Amino acid sequence: MFSILRNVACRRTTFATARRALASTHTPATNPETLDQLANVLKEEGTRQPTPTKPKTFAAGASRDRRREQQLTKWKPFTPNRLLRPHEFTYKTRINGPRKFTRRPAVGPAPNIARYSDIFHQLNIDPLSQAQNPAILREFMSEMGKIYSRNITGLTSKSQRRIGKAIRRAKMMGVIPILSKPPKDAYTTYYKRT
Repeated sequence: MFSILRNVACRRTTFATARRALASTHTPATNPETLDQLANVLKEEGTRQPTPTKPKTFAAGASRDRRREQQLTKWKPFTPNRLLRPHEFTYKTRINGPRKFTRRPAVGPAPNIARYSDIFHQLNIDPLSQAQNPAILREFMSEMGKIYSRNITGLTSKSQRRIGKAIRRAKMMGVIPILSKPPKDAYTTYYKRT
């Protein structure tokens, strides 16, 4: 009887067709009250969406289902006959939690945007020629003397390479400190010394 109900509900047949299907399978001595109860059940089932049939799972689908099952359990299972490295005993690797969002590596601006914002490109100045100018070089360095990347400076790739070379050259010449940012008045103090 439940198989009939399931088939009738999945096919989304009308109420009359469902009643006929029930009446044909049952004997005439069936109680009319039970038929009405079955009809009400069929009416409720007809309004609901039928459960979709499970699609065929290929290798990728099976692994996806396996991953979903693993996420439902709290701990990842140990596989037999497999050597474990020490870091595999940590809490982070053993727990089945949502994966952390990994940030894409920061990349510089697109070439057309970089050409617009790059002052060296606009004024047609070679950044390497500024190797003895600490006031300009300090704008492209962090407090610890590291060279800023293209996503911070906004230079074109050519100017970024040349300014990096200029900073490294200035550090080797002693124009700017190696492990810190040059002071703001470095340009004037440099020329007062010479």
